[in-house]
Amino acid sequence: MKSGSLVKVSVLLIGAIVVLAYMLVKLGALSGLTQSTNDYAVRFDSVSGLSPGARVLIAGVEVGEVREIKLEEGRAKLLLSLQSEVKLHADAIALLRTQGLLGERYVEVQPGQGPFLAPGQEIKKSSLLLDLDRFLDQVGALSASVGQFSNSFNQVFGGDEGQERLKRMVDDLDALGVLVKNFNQSEGTLKKLIEEPLAYEKLVQALESATQFVERFEKMSVVLSYRMNFLLVKPTGESGFRNTLSARMQLRPERSYLAELIELPGQNWKLSLQVGLNFGNLSLRGGLIESTIGAGAELKLSDRLRLGIEASDFTRAAGPHVRLQGGFDLVALFVAAGYDDLFLPQKPGSFYISVGVRLTDEDLRYLLGLLAIRL
Repeated sequence: MKSGSLVKVSVLLIGAIVVLAYMLVKLGALSGLTQSTNDYAVRFDSVSGLSPGARVLIAGVEVGEVREIKLEEGRAKLLLSLQSEVKLHADAIALLRTQGLLGERYVEVQPGQGPFLAPGQEIKKSSLLLDLDRFLDQVGALSASVGQFSNSFNQVFGGDEGQERLKRMVDDLDALGVLVKNFNQSEGTLKKLIEEPLAYEKLVQALESATQFVERFEKMSVVLSYRMNFLLVKPTGESGFRNTLSARMQLRPERSYLAELIELPGQNWKLSLQVGLNFGNLSLRGGLIESTIGAGAELKLSDRLRLGIEASDFTRAAGPHVRLQGGFDLVALFVAAGYDDLFLPQKPGSFYISVGVRLTDEDLRYLLGLLAIRL
């Protein structure tokens, strides 16, 4: 590798690290990675409507989240992850509350008094409560709305003019009754559509199909990404860059579709078109990889860490092209490292590092909203 290339690579890596660190600090990701927490267990008879990640509050201040929910001995067992500076006592109480009648479910903890409760121990007292203050506020708002409606009704129908308006409404209802009677006596297409069971069933089936299509479309997610691989050592003994544009479409939780355009050093653009099947933390995919038939697998070790392997170009005289890679996600950015062309017999393969950016459909909507505001 020439000294000029080393200088360029060093400047590129230092710049990427500075940008990553700046964005992590701005978005608060570093604090989330370094913050120390303690876990406490608590049991409830029912946690309907509560999901992992729900907030945990003390005196109205958020101090943690619900890390895990599982069924144990017929009761729901929660694992609460609280900030390390929060101290609980042996008589602490956990309350399952709701903001409003149909609002967010969250856990409120009353720290209690007396001996301290060690991290990892269980909060013995728990209770299901409705947020009474908010409930009374909503009842008061409902009463005010009823009063406003009563006043509006008196203003509209009070006095001689209001009585005349009410009489016209009754006449309109009579006219509507005559229209319905005439409809019952007619033999038109609309009446046949309503009265014929077969036609009605076909209409219902068509509406259900349309509804399913809309629901599936709403659940669809799209992820666009760009990554740049720097090949530390190529089989030719030179270094080089590899650029990849990706679009992943998730129609259902168990199935996804991936399209990629890859620019290889000194070669034409390559195309990848793959179908993926998801089995929990394991994803399998297959199709075109760099314009040849291939397959791959990816194992998600955590929310941020993943390992993957893919193989392609099985008809190559030197053997299939096999690539190993490990990646780590940082908010909208990600970094990865791997080994390319693992089984190349003549010369060693290529170590590489990657830096990339990933945009979800929510990110795209946010950016389009900003663009629309500026326009």
